[in-house]
Amino acid sequence: MNFGLFLTAGWYQVDFNPVINAFTSRGYEVGEFNRVILGLSGYILWDNFLFVGNWFRFLSVEGVSENKRVYFNNMAFSGDVGYVLYHNNLRERRFIVYPSLGVGYSRFEVKGGVIENANFNDLLENPQKSIYINHSQYIGIVALRGHFDFGFNLGLGFGYTFPIFKGNWNTDFGEVYGAPNVDSKGLFGQIMVGFATDKW
Repeated sequence: MNFGLFLTAGWYQVDFNPVINAFTSRGYEVGEFNRVILGLSGYILWDNFLFVGNWFRFLSVEGVSENKRVYFNNMAFSGDVGYVLYHNNLRERRFIVYPSLGVGYSRFEVKGGVIENANFNDLLENPQKSIYINHSQYIGIVALRGHFDFGFNLGLGFGYTFPIFKGNWNTDFGEVYGAPNVDSKGLFGQIMVGFATDKW
């Protein structure tokens, strides 16, 4: 049994425009929009099968309007099963390629509030000074990844995510109606840097 552990960075082609448009239509000036993701990845290799774990977080988008501020971000994690289709050793440098299928959990979050220092009792009397809204989905993942051993381990991955089951937008105390529709659906790419033990 062998394993690998990596830091990851990449992009995620999910359509976040419904949420961004909701901010701008209410007078928020939204910062530069990007789809950069940061996270962790790891696998356990058993014969030719890999059991892969992934976690990533989308870099937050910020919106500001007078004395109000909101943030939007997305995080997800998944468990995948893969199979090594190709492996090679070149001068003791290993190269493997494997497709994988998996399921995961994705969570969208909107945080916001009034920009001011507040007294604890004021917040209890007026909890609308700050908000926290979230939306969860269970997702499916199809991916193709490759790892190259250069002394350290460099990996590249590409894939597609799609929702399996979608929940409602919620606060901690109830559902939120009229929220924009946003899905964890789209292409992603990632670069993985870390280490892995040898097998072949």
